[in-house]
Amino acid sequence: GEPYTFKYTFSEFFVRDDKNVPISFSRLQLRNISLRYEDTSYFQIQVSHAYREQTLNIFNAKTLGAGTNIVGKISKESGTYRAQLLSNSKQTAISIVNDSYKPCVFQSAAWEGFYTQRSQRI
Repeated sequence: GEPYTFKYTFSEFFVRDDKNVPISFSRLQLRNISLRYEDTSYFQIQVSHAYREQTLNIFNAKTLGAGTNIVGKISKESGTYRAQLLSNSKQTAISIVNDSYKPCVFQSAAWEGFYTQRSQRI
């Protein structure tokens, strides 16, 4: 096969009001992201901040001492991986990257954060 890099970049996270309209006069401080994965061996979460160095979180399905670590076989796991973001949503780019031959399958993603409304419409 042809080697390639899998990369998915999330769009900006934001909060919506009751009418499903994005609230623009607010601050969203992202705290964590949780990725639900299935039969996955490897991936990276790259968090690029506007005024800091890039953060790299690496998931590898090989757990030291686990019975699933068999020489010559690719370990696969299913579960949830949680990574810290700790940045303003407007100044953050979050990407999932897999540049290896190992498989990755994602079911869903969820984020946690602190929301502060700066003004209110009348």
